[in-house]
Amino acid sequence: MKRVFWLGVGVAAGVALSRKVGETARQATPAGLASNVGDAVRELAGALGAFGADVRAGMSEREQELNQIVERPVTRTRPPETGGRPPQAARPQAGRPQGERPGPRPAQGAGARPRPASAGRELRGRRAERARPRTSSPSAVVVLTAPASLGRGRSERGNALPAGRGRPPPPCEEAPVETHEISKRFLDYFEGHDHTRVPSASLILDDPTLLFVNAGMVQFKPYFLGEVPPPYPRATSVQKCVRTGDIDEVGKTTRHNTFFQMAGNFSFGDYFKEGAIERAWGLLTSAQDAGGLGFDPERLWVTVYEHDAEAAGLWREITGIPSERIQVRDGKDNYWDMGVPGPGGPCSEIYYDRGPEYGRDGGPVVDEDRYLEIWNLVFMQDIRGDQSPKLGHPPVGELPQKNIDTGMGIERVAFLLQGVDNVYETDLVRPVIQRAEEFSGRRYGADHADDVRFRVIADHARSGAMLIGDGVTPGNEARGYVLRRLLRRIVRAMRLLGVHEPVLPEFATVVRDAMAPSYPEIARDFDRISDVMRQEEETFLATLTSGSRIFDLAAAETKRSGGSILAGDKRSSCTTPTASRST
Repeated sequence: MKRVFWLGVGVAAGVALSRKVGETARQATPAGLASNVGDAVRELAGALGAFGADVRAGMSEREQELNQIVERPVTRTRPPETGGRPPQAARPQAGRPQGERPGPRPAQGAGARPRPASAGRELRGRRAERARPRTSSPSAVVVLTAPASLGRGRSERGNALPAGRGRPPPPCEEAPVETHEISKRFLDYFEGHDHTRVPSASLILDDPTLLFVNAGMVQFKPYFLGEVPPPYPRATSVQKCVRTGDIDEVGKTTRHNTFFQMAGNFSFGDYFKEGAIERAWGLLTSAQDAGGLGFDPERLWVTVYEHDAEAAGLWREITGIPSERIQVRDGKDNYWDMGVPGPGGPCSEIYYDRGPEYGRDGGPVVDEDRYLEIWNLVFMQDIRGDQSPKLGHPPVGELPQKNIDTGMGIERVAFLLQGVDNVYETDLVRPVIQRAEEFSGRRYGADHADDVRFRVIADHARSGAMLIGDGVTPGNEARGYVLRRLLRRIVRAMRLLGVHEPVLPEFATVVRDAMAPSYPEIARDFDRISDVMRQEEETFLATLTSGSRIFDLAAAETKRSGGSILAGDKRSSCTTPTASRST
């Protein structure tokens, strides 16, 4: 009854606003109109705010019924003693008493603060010491799942880019950080925690299950499977990745890229869940002047796999994050594998709350546009068969040892730390958009359809240049076809922006200048990269010109004969199979 009453209040407020705007438009001057409309909008906002608050209160009983509460003792797991490796306690690190649990070394320099003594351990990198709420039992954890009525998974808006919004609230009150600097901080942090820095692998590896490297762990796959002894117990890298499964979403959302950089830290039978959680939280929340990323811990959320109460307990115990910001999800969201048979395991994802102007309250299970995933911690312990555990199928076996594989999206962290609205406006991607503006005479931000085209151009130009740099050439099959499609989508987008002359070599130059500080090989091999892009564009433009000429002749002949539909044989003659497949 209460909700019905307030719903009436909301409707009445809306009607009142409509009337007031109408009266203002008839009677007021333009200046007065703006003022009065603003007053009316504020009145409605107040009424609707009261309405929303009361609805939430009215729903509390129903939410309490729907919430599942997981309250289990935290059971610590240790990597099995395999491959002749001694137990962890028998392998003390320098400066650590023998038998002490492995963890990060104490932070050095400014910004390092000890955790409360009651926690029993030191967590490096915390920006500020704060009270840590506890459950009634130190060994128990309470995790609240999302109400079923609120839905699961993706935002109802499909993670669409927000229209007409200002800049998002900053994740911290510190200066923006350039993308190359984010990569450097990540690598420096983990190298300082006894991880071996490993260069990015090529986008093309000798793996018959993958067209391209699509995750940071791919080059370490033999170590996870136990096929090859790892040369180090811990590693860190920033890996070049290409994923094209969501190619049609590029330009339309805040977070999809075909090319992206995945920062990761890896443990091969060394530390496990506890060490991964401590290190991730430390880097994210430590102050920038101490070498961290400076995220506000109060705006971070985490999700855990529905059968992993241990991870939920560790999140609460190690970080002090309250139970309402720990959410449980099923395998579709919180089990990770490569999409093909191989290593996998349950995972915990870290999200950043961008603020109410970007979506609904309720955490990642309600809205993944407002709550943006920035880091995934995979507890790699299973072997996946033909059917993925993400869909409820059991693993076919266990890995020889428990491992850690994490992935932090460099571009996503960059757009948050740089105070821009999406990944396409970060410092390494936006220059391509600016060059496309110069070519077209149109301005990014003036038209939604054009904005999507600008973003497609910026994303695909990076992907194309990086793929060519790693040895892919345009073709009609497999990797070559993917590259050809990416490059021709750029040309098509530019034509829709009114540009018909060749542009790909110019975009390649912009990509080289932006990416070379992290990937100097793109500068060393630039002449070849530019030449491949030039030849592909010339071929495609010739195909378009020939196809258009044939179409015009066929259309004219059809009209002369009194028809209005182009015959199938004439349609097929207007384009080659390659051209038709790439559009």
